[in-house]
Amino acid sequence: MKFKIIIIFIAVNLAVILPLKAKIIEVEVRSGNTLHGFAGRYLKDPAQWPEIYELNKDSIKNPDIIYPQQKIKVPIEMLKDKVGDLMKIKEEVKIRKREINDWRPGELSERLFPEDGIMTGKKAYARVDFLVGSQLKVYADSLIYLKPTEKKTAVASLLEGGLNVRDAKVITPSAEIIPVKGANYDVGVDSEETTKVSVREGEVDVKAQGKTVTVIKGFRTLVEKGRVPQSPVVLPIDGEDALEFKEYRGDSLNVNFKLQVCENRNFDNLIKDEVTADISSEYIKKGLDPGQYYWRSAIIDKDGFTGDYSHSRSVYVSGKAEGFVELDKFEVINKEEGIMRISGYGKNIRSVSINGYPAKLKSSGKFSATIVLNPGQKTITITSFGKSGVILRKYLRSSQGLWLPAK
Repeated sequence: MKFKIIIIFIAVNLAVILPLKAKIIEVEVRSGNTLHGFAGRYLKDPAQWPEIYELNKDSIKNPDIIYPQQKIKVPIEMLKDKVGDLMKIKEEVKIRKREINDWRPGELSERLFPEDGIMTGKKAYARVDFLVGSQLKVYADSLIYLKPTEKKTAVASLLEGGLNVRDAKVITPSAEIIPVKGANYDVGVDSEETTKVSVREGEVDVKAQGKTVTVIKGFRTLVEKGRVPQSPVVLPIDGEDALEFKEYRGDSLNVNFKLQVCENRNFDNLIKDEVTADISSEYIKKGLDPGQYYWRSAIIDKDGFTGDYSHSRSVYVSGKAEGFVELDKFEVINKEEGIMRISGYGKNIRSVSINGYPAKLKSSGKFSATIVLNPGQKTITITSFGKSGVILRKYLRSSQGLWLPAK
């Protein structure tokens, strides 16, 4: 009977300790094999582990046994450090932990703490997801350090290079960029420590030398070191509008474009990423192996600011290919939203995309992808790249709802 009374007493006190509207997040277990060890590393007060256990009783049966990659619910207010995870890596991405001076290769899903550094090499890319919901996309040739969170806002210090930022504060050698509401913005620092800020969504405050300017969606500002921010100026025109205008004006439109070319519509593994005045089909295809590609472009102004990218367009480089691809499984995940899981297999292929969505390809040749079909869409196109070219295969939906190979 005493044991039951104690349990009831603890439960009642937990209800008082945990705010009813506390923001709960999921933290992935990285080290330690007990809830006590987890609390010691991540919580302000390790003695709070019983409260965490109470929140996770549905998934934790024994507080002495938790596993790597297991997700644990934690109120944000309890976290010792506002940390993040390294959720995407491309090419050379290095990490310097706060307690170690040496740089080492970063690991996917690695836990990051304030004062940890991230350095990207040429053509590299990294993405950091903060536990408070903010996000940083770190572009090539960049150097940043994470800072302690301020009032539930993630903070990073950008020393060189560029970032795409969602709802986070960034400190540069010449300015502070503070998110105001729904902020999604680009920030860059050049060799002269000039800061460039362009806002894609929401708005930000840019502060330097005691002056603050507010920059809203579609505008940009520039801050030279030791000077106040310039008055906001509208960003270059939308890339889609620029392409239409160029088709109308022809070569008389004397502007530069930022051209990106990729094997899929996600543009997460760029083959080309360059500034050019020539965006003709011949130029886009130059140097590409046989296959199907996707490209987009954006206007760049005289100060180096980039406008919004155009919609993706496809371009095909002809060539003879060897091998084959087949689909063998069509699984509906969400009928209302048109989400499907599609699987298949191939031979002599090195990458596969389905309707532009990248597929996970195993060494055995099996592949799968989750795609979204628009209402009424009756075609699935498989694009696979082999050693000697591209293999295209189409499947059509029959009147009975079956997916059959096109002749």
